[in-house]
Amino acid sequence: MDASSPAPQDTALQEIEALRRAYEVSRFVQERSREIRGARATSDVVKAFAEAARELVGSGGTQFYLRGQSGEGMVLHKTTGDTTIRRLGAAPWRPSSELLGWVTKERRTTTVPGENERDWHTLVPLVVAGEVSGVLVLDVPQAAGELAQQTVEALSFLAEEAAAALIAAEERGRLDDELGRIDRERSFLANILDSITNGILVADLDGRILQINRNAAAMLDIQTLDVVGQPFEPLLTEEVRTELRALFDETVQVGFAMERLVTTHLGGTEFPIAVGSSLLRDDALQAFGCILVFRDMTASREMDRLRKLDQMKSDFVANVSHELRTPLTSIKAYCEALAGMERTPQELEFLQVIEEEGDRLIELIEDLLNVSRIQSGTLRLHQELAHPGDLVKEVLALSKTHSDRHTVTSKVDADVPEMMFDWNRMKEILINLISNAMKYSPAGGEISVALSVSEGNLRIAVEDHGIGISAEDQQNLFQQFYRVDGSLTAQVAGTGLGLAIVKGIAEAHGGAITVRSEPGKGSVFTVVLPIRKEPPPDAAPQKSPFS
Repeated sequence: MDASSPAPQDTALQEIEALRRAYEVSRFVQERSREIRGARATSDVVKAFAEAARELVGSGGTQFYLRGQSGEGMVLHKTTGDTTIRRLGAAPWRPSSELLGWVTKERRTTTVPGENERDWHTLVPLVVAGEVSGVLVLDVPQAAGELAQQTVEALSFLAEEAAAALIAAEERGRLDDELGRIDRERSFLANILDSITNGILVADLDGRILQINRNAAAMLDIQTLDVVGQPFEPLLTEEVRTELRALFDETVQVGFAMERLVTTHLGGTEFPIAVGSSLLRDDALQAFGCILVFRDMTASREMDRLRKLDQMKSDFVANVSHELRTPLTSIKAYCEALAGMERTPQELEFLQVIEEEGDRLIELIEDLLNVSRIQSGTLRLHQELAHPGDLVKEVLALSKTHSDRHTVTSKVDADVPEMMFDWNRMKEILINLISNAMKYSPAGGEISVALSVSEGNLRIAVEDHGIGISAEDQQNLFQQFYRVDGSLTAQVAGTGLGLAIVKGIAEAHGGAITVRSEPGKGSVFTVVLPIRKEPPPDAAPQKSPFS
């Protein structure tokens, strides 16, 4: 045996020592990885990683660089261990931007000499998913100038853990900020509801309370606002429970109920309340809840106040709708922003529910606003020169006008010209008419949209082959909240606002709407608009020449 070769006993001892060292390093890395992953804030992640790296290589100081906010270059975030050098008036060693750039590009741990032969510096990139989020610089003793491969691998592993923890900390911070904004928006919405003089109670279809403001609680003698999720009936006094249950059931079943006068007693004094209701619907026009609105009717016993009730109701709806739309739009925007970030499936599901419920409320609010504008004569049009055929193409491309059971076709005569009209308002007309045709054709079938010119007017005809409408119902069809009664229409969702809005928009254009229908044979709704190449001199709603 060669005298220079180590003895078998020495070789075995070296292997045992190497295994012991590997085991200690492995345990060390595991323990420190848990500490790094458990850190919640960015500063705690940096501290845990820097301390672990220093202990691993026997470092005397560290520098931690994070990627700048602009996304380009590394910016010094924190240093440890160079206080003594500063006190002596010397400048601590700092890596050049070129060196940091090289380490970032190569994405590997690198050891380089310092300003003299006694100083060495190890640069450890923090890499996750192929991206470098930071670089840790370690001041190491001369003996560590050439780090063992095992130490380099341990450093790299801890760096990956730190990079992932940093990203998680940043995401948590952003999520906390976004959720904070959403909470503030919700609080703002609750404050608006509480500032309304009327009482508002929102319940789901099972009668469980979704929202209630202070005035509703006071009018119904409910002692606390902490009742969300509870059925509303057990909270009411016997004298109002029966009336409100009947009003709620009627609204859920037919979509609308006439306003009722309910008398309760507060502090031994008779207190009359007018209760109105409306359904909440989703994008598929399916009801998911009911709004009950309570008005103090103490001063309305006089005849002149009774005559003003409709106007008060219209003003109330308009004011509340305006105030509700802004926070709902903000909530929807924040939900979309959060959904675009990395999320768990459950978080994405929650955000989708919030966004869908916001969309439903926004759609209801827009309908109420349109009715209010039409009632008050303040509906304004923004007319531009466009071709009605292009409008039909856009509407038929929308998901709202698609159905698995229906086929929607269109026909535009060649002589239909460009004309002045409000694109968005006419879009509402077509969507409403096509949606109605689908709802009242539950068995499916063809729905046709035809554009033609007659006597200088544009005629838009939407025809279905559904259940049809009786002559008696046709007389009231365009009234607000009117719903066709009958066994065939009992399951059809709707608030009774759509056709009233269509009529108001058509008349604002100086036109009109008519219906031709026969029970069992379908219906044809025809909108007639005057063809104009120039906008009318008055931008206010026009009196229909067809009325």
